[in-house]
Amino acid sequence: MNALAVVLSVAVGVFALAVALGCSAPGAAGPGAPPAATPARGDRAAAGPLRVLVLSGGSFHDFEGNLKQLIEHMPVPADTHWTFLPLGDDSPDGVSKALRLRQLEALELPGEHDVILAYTQGELGLSPTAKDKLLAFVRGGGGFVGLHCAADSHPGWDGYVEMLGGRFESHPPYGEVTVQLTPSAPSHPVTRGLPDRWVLKDEFYHLQDLHLDGATLLMTGVSPAGGEKALPVTWAKPYGQGRVVYTSLGHGPDAERDARVQHLVAQALLWAGGRDG
Repeated sequence: MNALAVVLSVAVGVFALAVALGCSAPGAAGPGAPPAATPARGDRAAAGPLRVLVLSGGSFHDFEGNLKQLIEHMPVPADTHWTFLPLGDDSPDGVSKALRLRQLEALELPGEHDVILAYTQGELGLSPTAKDKLLAFVRGGGGFVGLHCAADSHPGWDGYVEMLGGRFESHPPYGEVTVQLTPSAPSHPVTRGLPDRWVLKDEFYHLQDLHLDGATLLMTGVSPAGGEKALPVTWAKPYGQGRVVYTSLGHGPDAERDARVQHLVAQALLWAGGRDG
């Protein structure tokens, strides 16, 4: 049994979430279907089902509940493979954080996943080995999609901030947020089909330590705290041979069940996972 199978066999509550969402276990083919072959790196666009590793956990957010709201109606292919790996201190299914961290460290990311969806916050305790493997996965051609508080994760890990593109600084009170597509956005695979301007209830992030050289800024917004300057909300960027998308949207259920946010994240996963554009 490989490390990933161990995670799924012991994380009963997490696997139940995948079942409730109609998701398949990683590497598990549908009834009567042959097992999916591992795609060659650099040829993922012609590969089989998109394989997503979902990392979650931390403070101040209902990670499990919000992910269910987000993923349940997300417009991704029905054969998408989801693997859920909570890394927070809370353990409703009885699986220890230490065990989950060891499983993350043991994963062969390039062979088992195309893209990581990160919805995490704070210090999660990743080992140096796990950190190196995560960055090497993206740098070598993997995908990474950071959602909202992903920018408030792993304090002191400069390599992560460089890969993601920025770090959380502060936010005004929760409320109405207006976002605007940039001129580059309508033709980009991540934001194609989204309204030019829209309003939603969310938590607007002010970001710092931006590393956006080579990035495509896709969405901006003016802070509810005041000011006229448009601040970055969503971008897409290369990292080595890999692709990274970050959006500061996604604090709670109002945003997660918004069809526009679901559309955005779905297309981000497909693009970062080498399936579009």
